[in-house]
Amino acid sequence: MSRIVANLRLWQKAVLPLVLLSLAAVGLAGFDAATTQRLSEGYASLLEHEASGSFWAAETTTSIVDLRRIAYAMIAETNPDRAKALLDDLPNLGRSFTARANALRATLQRKDDLAVLNETEKTVQGLVAVAGKVGLTSSIGQRAGAMTLMDEQFTGPAAKAVAAMRDLGKRLDERSDATAASLRNEAARQRLVSFVALGATVLLSLAIGIWITLSGMIRPIGRLTAALGGLAERDWSTEVPGTARRDELGVMARAVVELKQRGAEGDRLAAAQAEEQAAKQQRAERLVALTGGVEARVGQLVGLVASASTELQEHARSMTGIA
Repeated sequence: MSRIVANLRLWQKAVLPLVLLSLAAVGLAGFDAATTQRLSEGYASLLEHEASGSFWAAETTTSIVDLRRIAYAMIAETNPDRAKALLDDLPNLGRSFTARANALRATLQRKDDLAVLNETEKTVQGLVAVAGKVGLTSSIGQRAGAMTLMDEQFTGPAAKAVAAMRDLGKRLDERSDATAASLRNEAARQRLVSFVALGATVLLSLAIGIWITLSGMIRPIGRLTAALGGLAERDWSTEVPGTARRDELGVMARAVVELKQRGAEGDRLAAAQAEEQAAKQQRAERLVALTGGVEARVGQLVGLVASASTELQEHARSMTGIA
C-alpha cells in the first residue's frame, strides 16, 4: 500500500482522501436510500393492510350493530310506514356490509383472518334474512313472535358476529402497533448506523489523509532536504533518498543525484588541477634552483680564471724583471 501511495503524484495524494470520502458518502447514501425505501414500503404496507384492515373491521362491526338496531326498531315501531321504511332499508344494510367486508378482505393477508371474515359474512347474510322475517312478523302485529325470532335466531349470531369482528380488529390493531414499532426501531437503527458510519468514514479519511501527508510528502521532503544540506556542505558521500519514487519527489531526488555527481566530478577535476598546478610549481622551483646553481658555478669558474690570469700576469712580470 505504501509503495502504491509513494508512486502517486502529489496532486493524486492530495485528492485521494477526498475520493475515498466521496466513495464512502456515496455508499452511505445508497445504504440510506435502500433503508428508506424499505421503511417506506413497510409503512405503505402498514397503511394498506393492518391500519386499513383495522378501520374496515370497525366499519363492518358498525354495520352489524346497525342491523341489530334496525331489527329491534322494527319490533318497537308502531307506525306502519316507518316500520315499512325500516324493512325496505334492510337490503341497503346488507349491501353496505358486503361492500365493507370486501374492502376489509382486500387488506387481509392471513388465511385465518380471511376465514373469520368469510364466516362472519355468511352469518350476516343469515341475520339480514332473519331481520326481514322479524320485520314482516312485527308488521302484522305479532311482536311476541318477532321477539321470539330475535331471541332464537338473531341475538346470539349477531353477538357472535360482532365479537368476531371486534376480535379481528383488535388483532389487526396489535399487528399494526407491532409493525409500527418495528419500523420505528429500524429507522432508529438506520440513523445510528448512518451516524456511526459517517463518523467512521470521516475519521478514516482524516487518518488516511494524515498518513499520506506524513509518509508520502512531509517525511520524504524532510529526508531530501537533509540530503541537500549534506551536499551543500560538499559531502558527496551523502545518500539521496527516494530516487526510485515515481512522483515529483522522485524526479527531484534524481535531479539531486545528478547535481551530486556533477559536484563530485567538479571537485575531482579541481583537485586534479590543483595537483597539476602544484607539480608545475615544483618543477619551476627546481628549474630556478638548477639555474641558480649553474650561475654560481659559472661565477666561481670566472673567479678562478680571473685569479689565475692575475697570477700569470704577476709571474710574467716577475719573469720579465728576472730577464
